[in-house]
Amino acid sequence: MMMYLLMKVLKVGIIRLNKKQEESAMEKRISEKLLSDYREYLIREEKSPATVEKYLRDAGAFVVYANGKAVSKELLIAYKQHLVEQG
Repeated sequence: MMMYLLMKVLKVGIIRLNKKQEESAMEKRISEKLLSDYREYLIREEKSPATVEKYLRDAGAFVVYANGKAVSKELLIAYKQHLVEQG
């Protein structure tokens, strides 16, 4: 479910891209503003309050795991493995 949630966030275009001048590639990061925008998106999509709370709790857990790192396929795979190991 978490992988679906994160991919959904990316697909709906809520993730904002932060450019660093010293880097040629753009990085995707999750911010408080992003989570707020995602909450608004879920509400507009008429998700139930319980669903909104669950999705945001799961996204928040990923943010803690990511610890400021750019979101990448590798980070998502590592997080999925982390969840599997936790049971």
